[in-house]
Amino acid sequence: MATGQAAKSARTVVISGVPDGLLHNDVMTDILTIHFQRLKNNGGDVEDVMYPTDKKGVAYVTFEDQKVVESVLKKDEHRLEDKRFSRYYPLKVTRFSENVFSSVTCVLDMSVFKEQFILEDLIQEMKKSTDLSFGPLQSNGHISVQGSFPDIKLLRDFLLLKAKSISEKDKREKGR
Repeated sequence: MATGQAAKSARTVVISGVPDGLLHNDVMTDILTIHFQRLKNNGGDVEDVMYPTDKKGVAYVTFEDQKVVESVLKKDEHRLEDKRFSRYYPLKVTRFSENVFSSVTCVLDMSVFKEQFILEDLIQEMKKSTDLSFGPLQSNGHISVQGSFPDIKLLRDFLLLKAKSISEKDKREKGR
């Protein structure tokens, strides 16, 4: 069964930008199916459309043939159009992967930097250098951060460099 699931995920794409709440979910599923079956959209035979999902505006489309996935991904722009819409909706089509997190939330303990930095300034610096969402700074120095896993890793690397600079400064001051 695991092999069958892996084969299915290789034939699946993630669609984001699906207009939410405009039409009944069954109707939206049909519109997505038709869109991704059309040759002008580099489509092919659709096995399944999963919509709605636990993420607002996101659908999963599984094709009968994995070659269609490659073809659909090559199309520059997917525009979801239907006579029931007042305009078209640009869709973002990405490869499905169970190993990728679309969003990660973590809590940082910034209190370790309290003696060396003004925490609010350090957080402003972090906000400028990433596309992450930051919660309010708590009195205990904790702050929640949300974003993509790669962006969280970049923030981690940034903070490790800051921590390293503190320890090197401490070593220099003790050596005097």
